[in-house]
Amino acid sequence: MAAPAAFAGANPTSTGTLTVTATVNPSISLTFSSATSGPALTNPGTNAATLNFGNISAYGSEPSGVTLDSGSTAGLCSSCFVVYAPVNIVVSGSDVTTANGFSLTAELGTTDSYYWGVATSTTTPSAPLSNSTPASLYTSSTTGTYGTGGNTVYVFLGVANGSTVTAQPNNSISFIATAN
Repeated sequence: MAAPAAFAGANPTSTGTLTVTATVNPSISLTFSSATSGPALTNPGTNAATLNFGNISAYGSEPSGVTLDSGSTAGLCSSCFVVYAPVNIVVSGSDVTTANGFSLTAELGTTDSYYWGVATSTTTPSAPLSNSTPASLYTSSTTGTYGTGGNTVYVFLGVANGSTVTAQPNNSISFIATAN
């Protein structure tokens, strides 16, 4: 009986080239962190933190990190007492020109019987926050800075003097960062 014929190259091969592509989209993220001189946030390092002013009053001492505004508060509310606290807003960018900074707006969640405000300094805001028109904190000419240090924003709460509190302050403020 004859032996089977040996095939040269019994294990054939073939090659191919896969071209891989992607489109990298620029993106930014916004998170909150506790400011060194402010109260500790609940859930810091996320985009859904909570600032608790604690027990506040027009007469008496405020909790650590909360300040009773002794300046003019007429822009935010007349005949009220105002407290404020700092919060850091940290915006990180990927594939954006970080030197251009970012714009930041804030909008109140719902209308209630309190006066809410935000500012980039301890100067009382000239108008209360609205739930229909965002307030600009940083613009294309006055920009926020990217990075882990954050940008300090002050949150203000005004309570009408002489009124009976029927519901404790509880609202949300949406901050929107936009790359410039």
